[in-house]
Amino acid sequence: MAETNREKLISYWTAEEDELLRKSYPDLPDEELGKLFSRSIEAIKGRAFRLNVRKSSRFVQEFLRQKTKERWKRLKGKARE
Repeated sequence: MAETNREKLISYWTAEEDELLRKSYPDLPDEELGKLFSRSIEAIKGRAFRLNVRKSSRFVQEFLRQKTKERWKRLKGKARE
């Protein structure tokens, strides 16, 4: 039976991928997840949402801390100009 164009484009998630996503999604950055699964960030986030998997509080806190540091660096740089 020949595959249709739609079937060629769709890459279904396997049970093994779901399990790996459950284990890795909470603590890995999106870029690393994209490389790990060879899928778009949107596809990974969508699947995580359907599996009810969220980022860990530790990951979110560190992410926000890093973003705040970057923002302060930019603001200090502009103040010196």
